[in-house]
Amino acid sequence: MEEPEGYYELLDLGVGACRLSVAGALPAGQSWQEFLASKGNLIRVATKHPQATQRYFATMGLSPRVIGLRGALELAPQVGVADLIVDLVETGRTLKANGLFELAEIAAVTARLIANPVSYRFKSQAINPLVGRMRELVGGSR
Repeated sequence: MEEPEGYYELLDLGVGACRLSVAGALPAGQSWQEFLASKGNLIRVATKHPQATQRYFATMGLSPRVIGLRGALELAPQVGVADLIVDLVETGRTLKANGLFELAEIAAVTARLIANPVSYRFKSQAINPLVGRMRELVGGSR
């Protein structure tokens, strides 16, 4: 999702299921929609996924300040670095432990087998049998 043009997706492996989500702690009594309306383009979002984050907010007509961070993103709102975070969420326990809530799901995510387009072009005869065998192992229809 970060580099949609940079690879070929060969197979959904069907493991590592999680969600790319927006999370934060809204002011008491304020809904997600009210928060967005009150902040507008002044929203600060910490993430490891800046391209996906920009695209998501653009669908709502917003252009937040996206702050690229690594490590424990859940701390960014607590220390005033960002209003929200966009991160991968599996159970939500880490969010809850840090006083955050999942506000919106951007996309469902699973592990994928990918290939560099140039490598695939020149090595597809070697790669395709491997992909076929993996497809059989992970359940056929993926």
